[in-house]
Amino acid sequence: MAKRSRLSRILIIIGILCPFFSCLGLIGYPLTEGGQRLWWQRLLGALSPYNGSAGLVGVIALLTVLVINRIQFKKFKTAFIWFGLLLLLIVNFFLNIPVLFFIDKYYSQHTPHQVVFQKSWICEKTDLHKTAEEQWFSVKTNRTHPLYITFDSTDISDGDLVELAGNRTIKEIQFHNCLKITENVVWSLVQIPRLERLALSENTQLEEVDFSVLNGLKKLETLELYNNGNLSTKSLESIVVLSRLEELDLAGCPKVDDELLAKIALLKNLRYLNLEACEKITNAGIVKLSKLRHLKYLSIHGCPAVTSEGIRRIKRDLPKCKINWNRTTVN
Repeated sequence: MAKRSRLSRILIIIGILCPFFSCLGLIGYPLTEGGQRLWWQRLLGALSPYNGSAGLVGVIALLTVLVINRIQFKKFKTAFIWFGLLLLLIVNFFLNIPVLFFIDKYYSQHTPHQVVFQKSWICEKTDLHKTAEEQWFSVKTNRTHPLYITFDSTDISDGDLVELAGNRTIKEIQFHNCLKITENVVWSLVQIPRLERLALSENTQLEEVDFSVLNGLKKLETLELYNNGNLSTKSLESIVVLSRLEELDLAGCPKVDDELLAKIALLKNLRYLNLEACEKITNAGIVKLSKLRHLKYLSIHGCPAVTSEGIRRIKRDLPKCKINWNRTTVN
């Protein structure tokens, strides 16, 4: 009798805890998708494959208690509690299937896909076996997954990008050393309504680009133009119209000078600004950036005319901004 009583208590505890772990598993299911996670997120993610099993174990545990004790439901309250627990476990178990189905469907539509085109081949994180033509077709026709696309030393042209017009899933596009794109590329990019990040780096053929066209992209927050050595002053000045920018990278653009910094200071939402290797910048220009009250990071490494005096003055005006100067970070 004592052993039966002890076993019953253990099974009751298991039966009560199982729905709890099953619910944790459901919560943890979305956390199984990539990225860096905290320890508790990894733990919940590890529980997710067992949420259905936990519900089933709970049902079996409570039914076993009923059988071994030959419980007769003479009291309404006792019967109500037992039937309530069993109903909870059964519902919990059978709801796992539809709930997981809808969760899986949701995250399959919202999990970002990173696609890289490089020269004549393609690498895509979820499928390494598609040809460049097949993957380009899937990019054009994609209407579910958020896309992060990189073109690295490819022969992509402005005409090719016209095929992406109206695509609302593309969040980011990077062009590295793509020599066939021209100044008209911005007219193709402005047709991608939900673009959040644009990188045009090491495209030395670009000279006169009207970046103000991109003001039509209401979600554009990041613009990277590093190592575009031939971009004209007029092109750089047209960036000032993009008032929603939060991150701007002009590293290695030799036309950046103090006059341009005075105009960049009008971008009130800037939080990140990279001016590395912009050799025309002086202390006078750096001080003008003091108007950027939301600036959290400023890099001016490789600017020989900027001295400790200029750093001290801007640090006084922007005490919360981290400044990278001559490979040292000034907090």
